Amino acid sequence: MECCDRGMCFPSRWQFDPGTTLAMTLEICDTGERARAEGVVVACERVGERLWAVTLLFLEAPQGLSKIRIAEAPLDTRSA
Repeated sequence: MECCDRGMCFPSRWQFDPGTTLAMTLEICDTGERARAEGVVVACERVGERLWAVTLLFLEAPQGLSKIRIAEAPLDTRSA
């Protein structure tokens, strides 16, 4: 899954037509942090026999998304 302030791309077992509105809750399993997101499907491409790559454009930047993105970022263990 790739996510930014404007939208996200994610794998799906379901195909969605462009223009479809989706609402979802994004959650980090380790911390339980959540962000509610609503967006419009701008692309849905087949990437496997039963797998689709969905590109979603957020209608509004989800509140709490920055916490989720920070938690997903790998730690940099190099010293400055």
